[in-house]
Order: sequence, then structure tokens, then C-alpha cells
Amino acid sequence: MEKIVFSDGDSIRVLDEGEEGTYASQYIADYRERMRRMVKNKEWKHSGMGAMFRGDTMSEVGMDSETRVDAYINSVHAAGEDKVLYTFTVNQTSGVIEKTLSAKKDGERFILHTNDGELLSSDYNVTDGKFVAELKRGEISSDLVLLDTERGDYVSITDGDSRDENPSFSKKRPGVILYDSLAAGRNARGEFVEYAPAAVYEYDLNTLDLKEIRASEKYSYIKPVEDENGDIYCIRKPAKERDRHNPVVEILLIPYRLLMAIVNFIQIFVVFFTGKTMTGGGNNPAKGRDTDSRQMIIRGNVIEVDKEIARNKKFKDKDLAFIPASWKLVRIRGGEEEEMKSGICDFSLAEGGVVCTNGRKVFFLKEGKSEKIAEGELVLNVATVTRAPESGDLFDL
Repeated sequence: MEKIVFSDGDSIRVLDEGEEGTYASQYIADYRERMRRMVKNKEWKHSGMGAMFRGDTMSEVGMDSETRVDAYINSVHAAGEDKVLYTFTVNQTSGVIEKTLSAKKDGERFILHTNDGELLSSDYNVTDGKFVAELKRGEISSDLVLLDTERGDYVSITDGDSRDENPSFSKKRPGVILYDSLAAGRNARGEFVEYAPAAVYEYDLNTLDLKEIRASEKYSYIKPVEDENGDIYCIRKPAKERDRHNPVVEILLIPYRLLMAIVNFIQIFVVFFTGKTMTGGGNNPAKGRDTDSRQMIIRGNVIEVDKEIARNKKFKDKDLAFIPASWKLVRIRGGEEEEMKSGICDFSLAEGGVVCTNGRKVFFLKEGKSEKIAEGELVLNVATVTRAPESGDLFDL
């Protein structure tokens, strides 16, 4: 089987001919180390009698907020024999890095480093070295950009009041890019209300034509990929997930939630100005607090992990994890949809089949059969080598 790369957002894992390796982002690791040294170097300014005399003491909350590092690997791609490409976000910056897996040091090369927005979903064509990515420029909208990995330059190919995401190079038609787009819905005052269901589009770099090829009021179609035969694969999920909350219970919980909100506000207020909890003992709750790992945002949806696992146990499908069973990997051939697997959050076309993940396990689908080939605590991105026809010189557009 060909090389497969996948990520949990923090590290890169590579499965190649049965051998698996785990690799860290050297840039993210170095950035965190620089911030750690910065904190160490500043400690003397905010401690001791001199700092108390100047009123220059810093609470643990203040120190944490000043040196906090929000760092993620957003997408990853196999890029030849010994290389991978990945997009990243570190605080207010984002970019694309080429990583040589066998290098002990100095194994990463910056292709792009930008403050223009956040580079998220993407695709890389090893045939001509072209890279297409989603560039999120604000809270609502994102555009698609084409990047030349040798020059490090990019051009925007879409814009508008929408979230354009999950681009991929067609494996059949040269210069054609497929992606999904969610139009932003706004009220009479121009305020954002909600997104429309995701529809599938194709953009032809040769003719600059844009065409909608799949849309529904009932479903969202995300991450479209076209194979050599013209079949389109994507993840189909309900446009609006069914409300699973019990309205009676929600009403009864209102007084409790209001009380907890008041208590938490007072707690934060006390910790911010004193550096201590209200009880005066124990650990500072603001120090080292992790995001609730039982709730995650995946492809724009809030997933309550424990609750979704419990719901999925009602089905006979043992391959379900915490991705809703209503998320289906489908193949569209001649306008007809064929469901291939349920509870899937990402996939990639491979030689003779499809590689996909349910958030924890990685499967290889071939001829109606599903084989588990890898697993981890969190596997949200998976990719194989993309070999598509050459797109020509993008910067002649």
C-alpha cells in the first residue's frame, strides 16, 4: 500500500509499507521553547521585594495570557519519497512547511509564512508541485488560494461572502479544482445568521469557469474529490443535525446554569486580581486548564464526544467512534449516490481504494470491504499522494 499520512493536530504520523513513524513539527516545538525561555527570563521582573515595591507583580493568569501558544497542524500531505507538507497555525500566524522525515535537524523548509489569515484545508499535487488551500481571512469568510511551492507566492481564485473550503485537484481533468462552499446568510442589518448547506463547486483554471455540481437543502456535501474515472467522492451530512436535547431537562437546568455562571465569574475575578482561588488553597484553576477534550469542533460542527459514542453504540456498526453516524462517505457516479461508510470525518483516494478515518481509526476501503490499518487517540486528517494532471502556470491567470 502507498504511503499514508495522518495527523491529530499536534503531530504527524506516517504509515509506509507497514512501518509507522511519528514526527513533530519542529517549528511549533521551537516556538514553544522560545516562549518558555522568554517566561524564564522575565520571572525576575515580576517576583521578589523589588517587584512588590514597584507594584509589578504578575499573577499566574497574567503570565499565562502573555506567553500562551495556540499551535495546530491544520492539514498534512504526502509529498514524495521522504517528505510531507503541512499547514499550521501558531497564534496570529499561519503557513505551509515542507518537512524532510529523515533529517535529524534543519529538516523543515518554509514555503509560506503569512499574517493574512489562517491556512486550513488544502491539497498538494506532486505532479507539478502546486498547492491549493483554504485561507480564512475573518470569522465568517474564507477564500481559496493557489500556491507555487517553489516560488512561495500565491494568488486568490475565489472570494465573496462564503466559506470556501476543502479544495482538491481533479485526477481526471487538468486545471480543475473541486471544493465545497457555504454561503453566509445575513439578516436585514447585514449581521451574520447562519450558513447555507455546503454545496460542491468546480473551478476551471483554464477557462475561469465556476460551476455548481452538487447541492441540496437537506444535506451538506463536503470535501469533494474526483478520481480518474470522473466519479466524485465526498462526505454527506445532514444540513442541520437533529436537536437531541430534552427541552424539559433544559428548562429545569436554567437556574443551575445561571448560578454556576455567577460563581465562575466571581472565581475568575478573584483569581485575576489575587492569583489565588476563593478558597485560598489548591491549584489555580486558570493555570494549565485544558480545553474540554470531550467536546470538539470538527468541520464546523460541535461534537460532544461521550454523547456521540453512546448514540453510536445503538447501531450494529462496530467501526463507529465519536463522529455522527449520519456523516456518510459517498461516491457519486452518473448522478447516483452510493454510501460507502458511516461516521467518517476525512478520507483520501488511494491506489485501488479509499483511505478514511472515523476520528480514531484509519480504514482502507476496497471492493466493498473495510480493513483497519491504523488507529490513534485522535485522527482527524488523513492523506495519500495526490497525482493529478499538471495545471500549467498558475500565475498566468
